[in-house]
Amino acid sequence: MRLDDRPNLLILRNLLQPAEATTAGLSVIAREAGVQTDLADVVRHGLFVLAVARVETMLTDTLKYYLTVIPQKIDKDNLAVSKDDLLTHQFDLVEVQIEKLLHGLSYKAIDDILRYFCETLSLQGKVTELAAPLREIKATRNILMHNNLVCNSAYLELAGDQARTRRAGEKLKITAPYLADSVATLSSFVSNIMRLISDKYKDYSKLAAIKRLWNFTFQSPVMQFEDFWVVNEKGDSISFRKKGKYEDGLSDSETRFLSVWRTHFNGHARDSKAIVMYAFDDNNQAKLLYLLSVFRQFSIQ
Repeated sequence: MRLDDRPNLLILRNLLQPAEATTAGLSVIAREAGVQTDLADVVRHGLFVLAVARVETMLTDTLKYYLTVIPQKIDKDNLAVSKDDLLTHQFDLVEVQIEKLLHGLSYKAIDDILRYFCETLSLQGKVTELAAPLREIKATRNILMHNNLVCNSAYLELAGDQARTRRAGEKLKITAPYLADSVATLSSFVSNIMRLISDKYKDYSKLAAIKRLWNFTFQSPVMQFEDFWVVNEKGDSISFRKKGKYEDGLSDSETRFLSVWRTHFNGHARDSKAIVMYAFDDNNQAKLLYLLSVFRQFSIQ
């Protein structure tokens, strides 16, 4: 089965989860820094590094989910499949490639990371405008980690117009106001990313993904989704199962695929039918294996 044959199971709320978690984490940091303005330097430095790391992780976690669901978006320039990969990871080769891609991306400049992020997710945000507020913050984090906060040429190049000094060798400080401003800037950036994602993928509900998976499983006109399920549009979920209008006349393969769906909806063993792989043709074997792999992480309830 080709990757292009698989349904798009992207769900907006899953795509937003890393950003929502980051927003919550930054709020905790802001509150901690605001309540205790006399924090020791080492604590203030730690909160600053944590805030930047939360945002970087948000970008990679969002990309990881997106590429896992839509691996077709992995461009050929980021593929490096070795013989060891083929022999060791034949069942999770795509996941390994995504991990390699994201690891390499983490070492790039913020503009390059955001350019790849926006291009991959087809977002309309202007990369230079998104990256601009983050450059000095990233530059400060780098010299904090690698140069004891002493300004160097790398800081001046990355920070650009936002550099807090123009003199290499000067030691910068992460004061309480600077920490508060940095966290506010990072929070605003995350909000902008969430807005761009929500605007682009507003129609990617869980129910829409479930229906796409159903239509991939069943192409027969007697297997209409609405004939077998009662949905909760407001709750974005399936509420109940029901007997289909033409269920008594289904083929053996349709009956077995239907039992897989129902079992993974309510977990009732009585819904299970015997699954004998050699009773399926090659296409249905591949479809069944894919369906089971999806249900491992994709709840239809």
